[in-house]
Amino acid sequence: MEYRPRTPRDDVNVSATHPLSELFTLVAGISVAIVVFAVAVFAVIEVVIRWVPPSFESRVFGRLWSADTRSERGDPRFDAAADLLERLGSHWQENPYALRLAVMEEPSPNAFAVPGGTIYVTRGLLVSVESENELAFVLGHEIGHFRNRDHLRGLSRGLVLSLTLSALVGGSAAESIPQLVATVTETGFAREQERDADAFGIALVEAEYG
Repeated sequence: MEYRPRTPRDDVNVSATHPLSELFTLVAGISVAIVVFAVAVFAVIEVVIRWVPPSFESRVFGRLWSADTRSERGDPRFDAAADLLERLGSHWQENPYALRLAVMEEPSPNAFAVPGGTIYVTRGLLVSVESENELAFVLGHEIGHFRNRDHLRGLSRGLVLSLTLSALVGGSAAESIPQLVATVTETGFAREQERDADAFGIALVEAEYG
């Protein structure tokens, strides 16, 4: 038998698929898997929230967002708002929260509820409202979010979105993206929740003023 040396074929150990195509397929597969996981977690959150007792929520988050209001006491606007919040909350017969009011030094008028029972109002809101009725609608609306557990749902979704985006983008590039996208996404989810909070808030205002 005669040995005849020859060069190897060009297609040895070479994939027929372009490397960039394989990379794209891998990245797309991982991304889809992460998104599917996030959607599944959202579904689990909806179930879990119904079983999380408000007492447990208050223990976990109450101290985190517990505001020291000693510096606000004596301010007629704050005292009137805190009294109004207590009165409105008293009309929610099944209220499991110890509702608290806190003020943010922010000029734009705004209010929001955070897990644990605290409602933040901005200094701009207290200055801009022209009647107790206006403030009552705002506070009643935020109490409605507590009643529907929207604050806890929003926090959970935001955390999942942040972790998902961090996994997709990674590193320092993802640091500023999760908060932005979480905010935009929560705005999209919030329409029905806002209507429900409005309806409950109006019921509280009607119970207070008749």
